[in-house]
Order: sequence, then structure tokens, then C-alpha cells
Amino acid sequence: MESGRSNKVFILGLDGATFNIMMPMVREGKLPTFAKIIEDGTRCELNSTVVSNSAPAWTSFSTGKNPGKHGISGFFRLMGNSYQLKLLNGADNKAKCLWEIAGEHGKKSIVMNIPMTYPPKEIDGIMISGLDAPSLDCDFTFPTELKE
Repeated sequence: MESGRSNKVFILGLDGATFNIMMPMVREGKLPTFAKIIEDGTRCELNSTVVSNSAPAWTSFSTGKNPGKHGISGFFRLMGNSYQLKLLNGADNKAKCLWEIAGEHGKKSIVMNIPMTYPPKEIDGIMISGLDAPSLDCDFTFPTELKE
């Protein structure tokens, strides 16, 4: 590790904020913090899942697997032999996430507001579940006392 360099990784994902919208605003000086992040860090465009939907896309990002392997195809799934829908959440994810793998290697994670992370898993660090949390009345954080 070079002197003065951190061995930490910070990932900022913005759902639906494409570079064709953001970069003109960066160039016009309207997003100075993003300009600094782009200047000092790395940025890239990601291909989304087919069908591009936040639930499978964020789960694919966090697991490195496609929806067929992690099990999140959208926010809902048809229940077998019926027309009823099942609301999906993080418990339906069949693959390990980046922060779980990091924890297995002694690395701490802070995971905040990523879709399909409810109920929060016990990780080496903290987790605040994303938009699949049913309400503010549920335990949507790990550790649970973080909610307060």
C-alpha cells in the first residue's frame, strides 16, 4: 500500500442516474461533489439486467450473478399454479452478496439503502435495508439497535 493511500473501497450506486444526464451537470459545475468523486476515483457505465429493473439489477450487482442464479427476477413473482403474486425481498436471494464475501475475509462493510436487502443479514459491519423493507416499524437494520 502506498503511503497516504487507503485500502478502503467506496461504491456509490445511483439508480437511474445515467451519465448522459449527470455529466452535463458536472461540466456546468452543478454537481461539484460528483466532479471530485469522478476526478479522484473511477466511474463506469454498467449494463443492466434483461429486463432492466431495480430488483434484479441491484441483486446482480451485489452478487455478480444473473437473475436465474440469484432468484430475484423483479419485485414480484407469480406463485406456482395460480395468478397470485408473491412480493420478493432479500430473503429470496439465493447467492452471497459482496458484503458477505468481504466479511468472510475479515473486511467490514456499511450497506445502505440497496434494494432487496430486507430482512437485513447479520454481516461484519452495518446494514440499513433498502426499499423492500415493509415499513419503518420493522427491524430493517443490522444491528437492530442501529435503527434508533
